[in-house]
Amino acid sequence: MKLSRPLILLALAAVLPLTVLAAVLGGSGLRQEQQAMQATAEAHVALASALIEQDLDRHIAILTAASQAVLFDGPLDPVAAKSYLGRLSRSQPQWRAVVITDPEGRRLAAYPGAPIGYPERVVETDSHRAAVATARPVVGRVMRRPSGVLLFAIRAPVIRRGKVAYVISAMIEPEELRRLFFAAPLPPEWRGGVVDASGRVVVRINAPQEALGGFAAPDALRMREGVTRGFAKAMSLEGEPMINAFQVLPRFHWSVHAAMPLRVYQAPLVRSLWLAGTAAVAALLLAGLFLWLLSRELGLRQRAADAFEEGRRMEALGRMTGGVAHDFNNLLTIVQGSAEMLKRRRADPERAGVFVDAILSAAQRGQTLTRQLLAFARRSAQEPADFRLQDRAATLAELIRQSVGEQVLLTLTIPPDTWPLHADPDALEIALINLAVNARDAMPDGGMLSIVAANRTCRRERGSSVGLEGDFVSIAVSDTGGGVPEEHIRHIFEPFYTTKPSGRGTGLGLSQVYGFARQSGGLISVANRAGEGAVFTLYLPRALQEPVAASPAPVVAAAQEPGRLLLVEDDADVAHALMAMLESGGYHVTWAPDGPTALARIESDAPFDVVLSDMLTDRSGRELAAALRRARPDLAVVLMTGHLDGAGEAWGEAVLMKPFGPDRVFDALAMARARASSSNQSLSA
Repeated sequence: MKLSRPLILLALAAVLPLTVLAAVLGGSGLRQEQQAMQATAEAHVALASALIEQDLDRHIAILTAASQAVLFDGPLDPVAAKSYLGRLSRSQPQWRAVVITDPEGRRLAAYPGAPIGYPERVVETDSHRAAVATARPVVGRVMRRPSGVLLFAIRAPVIRRGKVAYVISAMIEPEELRRLFFAAPLPPEWRGGVVDASGRVVVRINAPQEALGGFAAPDALRMREGVTRGFAKAMSLEGEPMINAFQVLPRFHWSVHAAMPLRVYQAPLVRSLWLAGTAAVAALLLAGLFLWLLSRELGLRQRAADAFEEGRRMEALGRMTGGVAHDFNNLLTIVQGSAEMLKRRRADPERAGVFVDAILSAAQRGQTLTRQLLAFARRSAQEPADFRLQDRAATLAELIRQSVGEQVLLTLTIPPDTWPLHADPDALEIALINLAVNARDAMPDGGMLSIVAANRTCRRERGSSVGLEGDFVSIAVSDTGGGVPEEHIRHIFEPFYTTKPSGRGTGLGLSQVYGFARQSGGLISVANRAGEGAVFTLYLPRALQEPVAASPAPVVAAAQEPGRLLLVEDDADVAHALMAMLESGGYHVTWAPDGPTALARIESDAPFDVVLSDMLTDRSGRELAAALRRARPDLAVVLMTGHLDGAGEAWGEAVLMKPFGPDRVFDALAMARARASSSNQSLSA
């Protein structure tokens, strides 16, 4: 079975929270993993910065202590100075050389001795000048010697009598700093580095070493401007996107860096996207499975409901067939018995009249039965009108009193201010008689029957049992019988459903009332009072305007000649009966059993004055009437039918309901001919 929109929305409603939850969990996991990586990088940087700063301070402390030697109190003895520098250098394995210079930068003593051709003055003069100018220790920039060795200088001024007398410098290899960086090992794909104050690379970890001594990447230099620490995206010297954590050593203006590839940093995001996608696919599969199971279950339930409904329809059909067969067999018994007695007693006019009356009575009862059936199916032709119920109170009371008998005490209350109704007054009488008879049967030993009319303004409110909106007139019919058992209330308006013993009722009465109420634009409700009786309440719409006094029916000219009539009827027996009836009124009748024959007769035979046509099964009466109108615009047409889907007058043709007698058919034909004649005269004018 096809899935409806609510089921699809239900599936989406199930998938969406799972997908959102997976995305939230994935995003949360991503953030936590990235925060953990950031914290790891910052911890590496902080530890390495502390150790490197501590090591630089140690070198500065040694040089500062060395500057206090008595060697520098007077003129410098080169031999003693070299010996002193040798002892000092041997105590610090990472020192490649120790040099004493004067304030102008001339080399006075060195250990080991300078190679032949080595400059007599310091090469890196910026840090030397800074040490002399500030009279404080200074860390110089990293340099690569011609031999390829990477060194940086730490210079400490020798101060005597308030002036810088000498500068003692240690030339140090950065390898010790590299070792300090590994105090907390970096992950394999991460990179570490140290950049000096001039922006040159002092140490590189897990990266090519060719860049040592050269300038660091521009991003790494920019990020440390004006701040002491941070975490930012940067491009490495090799052009790889990195996420860089850094910290600046304030006293030396060096910076320590720990960087991870951007792909490593974003790996949790990729995993979270995979997680969200997997969750969404899984949710969709589960939702699809759920919908398949649900649709399968709904299909099984629908088939079970269809089977149950089919069983109920067959049960109702069985009840209806049995009820109709029972009632019509009774009627046919009357008709057949009376007709046979007529054959035997043709010479006895008095007895023949009794049999004829019995046949007519049976026909009327059969007509009432079919009207009740059609009323329930909403296929009967009602003629609603505006009228006052209080104007018909006396007639209505007499009809109901005759129907219920003397054992039932009837009270009919219709207040003078009761609103006018818009309904078929004859159908209302039948409905009230059916309700009254139903109440009478509920009180076999007699009782009270009360009929009360009232004005009601209904609103569609939650919990309302009426379900109508607007102004209505309610007619409550209550009795003092035993009430309606609860198990029967759901079925009492079904056709041929009855709780009465066999032969006491067909079950059509309440169904007729139900059909009349619905066709009138109202409804009927039942309030059960177990052990105290039941109340059936009819709601009929209020008339939109005050009813006017009925004008006398127009009198058809009696002098009109019957003339020629075309009878269109597909049932031969009905056609023969109608031909006899019509010929008794003076009409010259021609019979056509179907639509094509009727059209052929219209075109070939002498002109007809009127057409009486059934609602044919092979061609609808409306289509036939339209074809006849095209062939003969001046032709009068009367349609006849046993049921109607809507008002016949809306089709522009007169409609005659079967069964009918001679008076009704002659009146309908005369009125149709008068109307056609009037219309033709207007067109001619």
